[in-house]
Amino acid sequence: MPHPLANGLLSGAYEKATNKNFEAVVDYRSRMPQFTPEAMKKNEELMAFLQKTAEEHSATMSQLSLAWMLGKHSWLTAILSSRKLERIVENAGGAVVKLSAEEIKAIDEALDKLPKSDIFGVKNN
Repeated sequence: MPHPLANGLLSGAYEKATNKNFEAVVDYRSRMPQFTPEAMKKNEELMAFLQKTAEEHSATMSQLSLAWMLGKHSWLTAILSSRKLERIVENAGGAVVKLSAEEIKAIDEALDKLPKSDIFGVKNN
């Protein structure tokens, strides 16, 4: 199953980074398709939409992504891990962000219509 944050891509933290910035021996992101320079370019419009939507909720992109996932079905849950306490606290804040049905639909439509790259475990055509 894919990672809820696409292995960090949807956090927005790696917007300018590419797989060339990750140390190949120790960082698995160096081999992930979403971190290639071409993928980063292809994802720009989607990332801008998600960033704007997150800002409208005074949330981070991670929190928005998790709120979207949690808002889609009441039986979903996210099990996230991090080596950093501040990331765990940030991600927990996603449960506080409440998206309306219209906002969830708008994110779904953006994911369907805007160009996006492959991510590890998911091929996009």
